[in-house]
Amino acid sequence: MKTITCIKISILILFSGLFFSCVKEGPQGPAGYDGNANVYSMIYSVKPSAWSVSGNSLIADIQTNWISNSVVDNGSVLVFMEDLTQMNRWQMLPYTWPSDGSSEYFGYWYESGWVTLEINNGTNILPAFPNITYTFKVVAIDGYAAMSNESKKLIINQVMNNTIPSYK
Repeated sequence: MKTITCIKISILILFSGLFFSCVKEGPQGPAGYDGNANVYSMIYSVKPSAWSVSGNSLIADIQTNWISNSVVDNGSVLVFMEDLTQMNRWQMLPYTWPSDGSSEYFGYWYESGWVTLEINNGTNILPAFPNITYTFKVVAIDGYAAMSNESKKLIINQVMNNTIPSYK
């Protein structure tokens, strides 16, 4: 029995050696697409004194150079709020939760150079000013930079010639 097993293993090793010795390396393939390294993240502490009144909401502005026109036009911005009860646990905005019998809404909008945070309670009554410092994480993603130069040229050409394909 041991002899038969040894013979089978020897034959398997022999055929494996023959098979892999016949495999030849082919030519180098084309270079892959560049990855999107244009993702930026920063943590901001927003003190109670940073909030101001805007209609029935409280707003606070965060200035950042990472939100460029390219990010606004071709990318995205995400904002997360750190959990008040557990550090390093984040909730993506917009976020609503019950607070003192009403709902409290945290949202945001952005434009080139700025993120504006908002607190609203869904009523015509101004929410109470925060008495604590909130921590927010702002993530800016520049989607245009991930494209190849050929793709960028194609899109620019389509925009200039008004020939952007429609998807239904």
